[in-house]
Amino acid sequence: MGKLEILEGALREEKDVNVYTRVLAVRLVVLGNSTASATTAVSITQRTIQLWIVRFDEDGIKGLYPATGQGRKLKVSYAWVSKLAIRLCNKRMLTLKKLRR
Repeated sequence: MGKLEILEGALREEKDVNVYTRVLAVRLVVLGNSTASATTAVSITQRTIQLWIVRFDEDGIKGLYPATGQGRKLKVSYAWVSKLAIRLCNKRMLTLKKLRR
């Protein structure tokens, strides 16, 4: 199975919008378009599309899924934030509308 068939199959089945965008951008380049034209089509920088192409070449479709465990670690726990939010709401210092934001 070639790259193009793999990408087209992924486009038909993918439900995650971010992964779909990555697959679409890589497919455009595999079809012979430049990364500049793919950039215009999906509104992502050329450098990012180039990184996606490398990840696809190395790991296949799995390379286009976001890696887990990335991002900055929380300095406080979710439980602590929840307790604080409840206290502030109970003291009428924070409204539910502000809390949702």
